[in-house]
Amino acid sequence: MRFSHLLFSTGLFLAGCAVSASFDAGELSIRESMKISEMKSLEDITPEMAGFWLSNGYGELVKVDEDGLELWQHTPEFCYPTGEDSESFTDYIDSYHLSDDKKTLRVGISVEQHTYEFTRLGDLPSHCMENYSKSPIDNFEVFVSYMSNHYAFFDLHGVNWDAEVVAAREKVSEEMSETELFDLMAYMMRDLEDSHLGLSAEIDGEDKTFNPDPGNAYSQVNQMATDVGEEASAYRHSFRGSIWHENIADRILGGKGELVANNRIQYGLVDEDIGYFAAITMGLYSEDGGPIEDIGILDEIMNKAVDLYNKKDVKAVIIDNSVNHGGYDFISRQMASHFADQKTKIYSKRPAEAEAPYKTQLYLEPSDGSRFTGPVYVLNSDMSVSAGEIFVMSLDPLPNVTTVGEPTRGALSDILAKTLPNGWELGISNEIYLDYEGTFWEDRGIEPDWPLDVFANGKLAEGHAAAVQKIVDKIRSE
Repeated sequence: MRFSHLLFSTGLFLAGCAVSASFDAGELSIRESMKISEMKSLEDITPEMAGFWLSNGYGELVKVDEDGLELWQHTPEFCYPTGEDSESFTDYIDSYHLSDDKKTLRVGISVEQHTYEFTRLGDLPSHCMENYSKSPIDNFEVFVSYMSNHYAFFDLHGVNWDAEVVAAREKVSEEMSETELFDLMAYMMRDLEDSHLGLSAEIDGEDKTFNPDPGNAYSQVNQMATDVGEEASAYRHSFRGSIWHENIADRILGGKGELVANNRIQYGLVDEDIGYFAAITMGLYSEDGGPIEDIGILDEIMNKAVDLYNKKDVKAVIIDNSVNHGGYDFISRQMASHFADQKTKIYSKRPAEAEAPYKTQLYLEPSDGSRFTGPVYVLNSDMSVSAGEIFVMSLDPLPNVTTVGEPTRGALSDILAKTLPNGWELGISNEIYLDYEGTFWEDRGIEPDWPLDVFANGKLAEGHAAAVQKIVDKIRSE
């Protein structure tokens, strides 16, 4: 759902992905990408842009002509057009830069700092002319090609992908059912404990999904559902409700808070002298608007919340990020900007598989609206995931911020979305995120300044309430 997820090449990633001197040193030689502020507004396709363009990383091929942009999925082995009904980054591009020699095209989305590089091709590659069937063999091979060329973290999870492919290929046949093929692909990914890796399909009229890492808290919830013989999704919904409505709305805010942004943000006061703010997603703040509209909605809410904190001269603000399912990176930064007093270096990102490596260094700019720069405590857990973690990386460098709780999920890379010939959707992690100090948190999660149990030992709702109370007690003692 994050914007660059909508972009949603064998990427070589250093073994172990540890925060080692060699890893950090390697980052120093990677060039900076073009800044979005240096690009022109893309209002119309110009004749100079016409032709075929191949992305540097991400496996995207774009045909540009007077009719607009047509997206193709590309690996060295496979290439075919994305279906017209599929959402892609081409739906959002609004900025571009064409090099003087007309051989490099850079594009971006004005609300995002990260930009994407494309190289001009003389013509459509010959293997893009081939037709790929919906047969089990073709779909298996395309799946393998996507994973082999794009997935960045095999070494991090200790998975020998080549061996998995050899073993699985022996089981593939034209006669196998869709369910058997799906289960085989899922089995190949079983040890890649990555919340941004997943496969979804419709088989015999029913949705089928696989994700190898639901996280510790949701794993506990799923087990509780099994123990009492209830359906897992309903049990998860009930759990979220107990946190969002009972703990936050009723207990913490005493029924006096504001529930806004399509019921995805809550804010208010704890006993009139401590501010409280919680977001369950980074986006989807209107019922029928899009991500751009979310910015205006968010700023209006943030201004009202911060004005309340400043008017009441609160001692501190608790930002409850412990149940945040993610969304858009730019929403995370926009939210964080209301707690910053100066431009701050926050994190960098880059495609792992780019042949000519480049990265974007991101900065947090203080909001033009209302800001609170007093003490801020950010509560996290392993249910702080994706753009919820980008929120943490955007806040963590600020001198007034203390992070509290458990490590975040460790699913930082954007999801690179790929569609198999049969229409199944594959989501892949292919980017390297480093925080403001160059630390790599993928898989292990961002560690807090103040460790505190939130959803440990099976006492989920109780643990959350107790964690918030401990932060309140600390604020009162200072």
